[in-house]
Amino acid sequence: MICRENGTLALGTVMEQGERRVRKGALGSKSKMKEVKGERFYVRLGASQARKRLRGVGFGVRKVESAGTGRALIIHTATGEHLCQLKAVFRDVLEAEDGEPGTA
Repeated sequence: MICRENGTLALGTVMEQGERRVRKGALGSKSKMKEVKGERFYVRLGASQARKRLRGVGFGVRKVESAGTGRALIIHTATGEHLCQLKAVFRDVLEAEDGEPGTA
């Protein structure tokens, strides 16, 4: 609401003619989503199929994301023996470290 006496908004800020107010959190804000911490590897499976293989296993998996058709990104914190067991779950569909199909 603009005060008629001095042209200020009720909140106390002066706006020039034609200037628009932008709400915090509106589209176009420069905030980015927080990236999940952990190591990553790709598998030649869809994300839902990768999640099915991980049911009841765990091994430090933080997130499973889709990385395109028939490809999933596994974000994990597994180390040592747990990392070996995690990769064993996906041995037949594991991609090379550089993202190319193959065995790692």
